Amino acid sequence: MIKNDDTRIRRRIVLKERCTTFYEVPNLKIACKIGKDIVKGLNLLREAGIIHRDISASNCLIYFDEERESHCGKITDLDYCKEYLKIGAHDPISGTKDFMAVEVEKGSFIGRAHRSEAPKLVFHRHYLHDLESLYWLMVWCAFVLVPVDIQQVDVEMWEKAFFQLFPFEAPVKSVSGKGLALAFPGDLSSSLQECGWDENTLAALDDLFNLGNDLRNEYARLQKIPQEASGGRRWAQEHFNADIYGKFSKVLDSVGSLTNSRPCGIPVGPD
Repeated sequence: MIKNDDTRIRRRIVLKERCTTFYEVPNLKIACKIGKDIVKGLNLLREAGIIHRDISASNCLIYFDEERESHCGKITDLDYCKEYLKIGAHDPISGTKDFMAVEVEKGSFIGRAHRSEAPKLVFHRHYLHDLESLYWLMVWCAFVLVPVDIQQVDVEMWEKAFFQLFPFEAPVKSVSGKGLALAFPGDLSSSLQECGWDENTLAALDDLFNLGNDLRNEYARLQKIPQEASGGRRWAQEHFNADIYGKFSKVLDSVGSLTNSRPCGIPVGPD
């Protein structure tokens, strides 16, 4: 059941399976498999007209099916989802800052053209922001899961690059370095190269990082479309489709098949 307001009610959701959070993902191959399942779940939420609003490492769960010897992903914390048609411009900011979409973090559009002929738009949260949160979760994995062939990481360079993107415990209203990375996703590869990542791994990760370009292109496409004035300004449901979800899934499939990694051993999440 979707609540009609933002009042949180204490709930306990019990899953039949014993799961772990994304913070405990062992390697990039499994991370990409779980990511594909989350993409599928987000697309189903889109079709149902629902926005999650807090896709994060804590809310993306990993279940290992011992019979099938296979990992699968699950989305939790569904009690705070909201119907897209009830999303408003003045809704409070919610979500985990480290994985929050750049537009949500800023509370405004990115790359908005200031042209007289451009349609008048009001910022609001939408489905692509959930997908961008998953993008940052996968970027997080690319940083914390080290290629197996690397014997030594330049920790100082790594910490500088990592915490610019994911400044744990930073104030919610502060802006991280994700905005610049979304504008220039190639810089993510450059940062990892300086930390010691090998060329083969970086070549595979380039496709993942370049999903940032696809997200920006989708945002630009939306911004050319007039919003509906009735019931609060927002884009109609019909303007969101499955194309970018399919692209996201294919890229994760490709990256997962080309990379081999292990945890970096540096504390990068909650205890």
